[in-house]
Formats: sequence, structure tokens, C-alpha cells
Amino acid sequence: MMTQCQPTTTLIYSRVNDLDIHLDIDFPSTEKVTDRNIPAFIFFHGGGLIGGNRQSFIPLQLKKDILSIGWAFISADYRLLIPCTGHDILADVKNLFNYLSSDRINQDLNDTSFRIDSSRLAVGGASAGVYVAYLAAIHAKPKPKAVFSLYGLGGHLISSFYYSVKSPITIDTTEYESYLKIISGETNHSHHPVSDVPLAWPIPESGEKARTTGVLIQIFTETGTFLDYLTGISGLSASLRSVPNEDVLKKIPQESHCLFPELYAATFPPTYFVHGTADQVTPVDNATHLAEQLQLNHITHVLVLAEGRGHGFNAESDAEEVYNKYIKDVIAFLLKHV
Repeated sequence: MMTQCQPTTTLIYSRVNDLDIHLDIDFPSTEKVTDRNIPAFIFFHGGGLIGGNRQSFIPLQLKKDILSIGWAFISADYRLLIPCTGHDILADVKNLFNYLSSDRINQDLNDTSFRIDSSRLAVGGASAGVYVAYLAAIHAKPKPKAVFSLYGLGGHLISSFYYSVKSPITIDTTEYESYLKIISGETNHSHHPVSDVPLAWPIPESGEKARTTGVLIQIFTETGTFLDYLTGISGLSASLRSVPNEDVLKKIPQESHCLFPELYAATFPPTYFVHGTADQVTPVDNATHLAEQLQLNHITHVLVLAEGRGHGFNAESDAEEVYNKYIKDVIAFLLKHV
């Protein structure tokens, strides 16, 4: 008789002031493993770092395959931009790994048949969640053994795509000034930190539509201000536009370098990229540029390019074929390196 997988367990891994930050954990069926100390794959959701939660955009076949090899699958929330910044996301990542490497998680799980082996962790994500996975790959302790990027953000942030003004700007930003002016202190409106903004289709009537509709992401892209909100430095993008490409890095303060994964290529663990060549949301150079840097630093990596595919291409009508062609082989990669 087959033993069923255990139900998803939700835990609080961090508390910042009055905000609880959660993770979901799934364990494999007990028949899949002989050692109760098991590896874990930690997935970070997409949503432009503005929306989403630990249940958003999980590639379900990937999750199923992770569980089938006897690993735990963890999906974690993190604080979202505005009023938080990339520094807060990095702090959440560090807190998550502190939690996983301490005995607190096993105490919180209490009666589970398994324990997480914190020496065998891998990270991954989809879209903006890959950025969070990259922060873990380069800053977290214990260091993840491998990374998976599915059309991921963060491999080439020092790029004019993120700080150039697009023409024409299609959104009237007036309605969203309470969000946009927080960084400069020009508004009296206060937005509380959030780490859990469910994304669904159709878009729910309740909730912050600035986050759930993706309009803030579009504003960042069109106005070329994403890096301002990521770093918390008002006017950073404008300063980057004011200098030649070769001088752009000099304009980024040293204390914010930790938020730019491409600057830490030499420290990456083995990395597996899957990216569509026609991605208009997260351009493919997020994968190709970082892969080039890993190559220069002799870091093991695999780059899988899906010709003509756009953002989120694994969620289209041919999802099963896409998974088998472009994504499934990451399982063998993880088994080899973790």
C-alpha cells in the first residue's frame, strides 16, 4: 500500500515587528526515503518583488518531481518592495536560512517523520523569485549547493533596461503616488510592510490592486526606476543614466553592491538556467550575462534557452511538453550537486 505524502505545513520562520513571515513545507511520502534527514529545495515566488506569496506561480510538476526523489519542498514568503527594499528581502533570506539550519524548524514540525538536513539545500524560483534565490546563493549560511533559475530576474540588473526611461510612458502615475513617493519622503501616506499578497486570475476585487495587477512593476519599467525601489536610494536610476556605461557601477554605493548578484558571480554554486529568448518581462540577458560570468569564473552551470518563448512559457497550453523539454533535467542536476 502506497504511503501518501504528508499535507503541507505552514510555519512562521521570522517575525519583524508585528509581521509574521511564513513558509510552506511539503515532505515526500515515507516510502521514498530511508534516512529521515533529507535535503530540501527552497522555492521563491515571482510577482515582480511587489506581489505574490508562497503559493504563487509554483511549477507543480517540478514540486512533484522534487518530492518524488525524497526531498522536502519549501516555498517561502519574503517582504515585498514598498516600503521595504532589497535589503529587507536579503535580511529575510538570511533569517530563513538561520531558521532552517537551527533546530527551531524541527521543533516547530514536532511530530514529523523527517528532519531537514541543512547541509543539503538547493534554491530556485521563477521570475522575480530567482532574484531572491540568487541572494540566498551568495549570502545565506549555510550556503545552498545549487540554484535553479526559471526565466529569472537578477542576472543582469546593471543594465539600461532597468534604469532607462521608456517612451512613451503609458501609465498615469498620479493614482499611485502614495507608493511611489515613499522613497523620497514626499508623501504622508504610510504603507505597512507586507510579505503575503495573493495573486490570482481573475484579479480579486479586494486587496491592493497596485500590487495584484502588476501596475507598479510596469511603472518601474517604463520610468526606469526599479533600482531606486530595490536599493531604497531615490534618484539612483537617474544618476546611472547620467554617465557612460563603463562608469555606471561607480555610481552604485558600495553598501548596495550586495543587492546585485552579477557582482558575486565568483561565489555562485552550480546553477541551472531556463529562459525564453523572447522574454519581454525579464530579458534573456538575465540568464546569458550571468552564465557568461559564471563561465569566466569556472562555475558549473547549464544554460537552456527556449527559442521564441516569452515570460511564463511553462504555464501555456503545452505545459507538459515544455516541462519535459526544458525543465525536467534540472532534477538530475540537483541530485548531482546537492
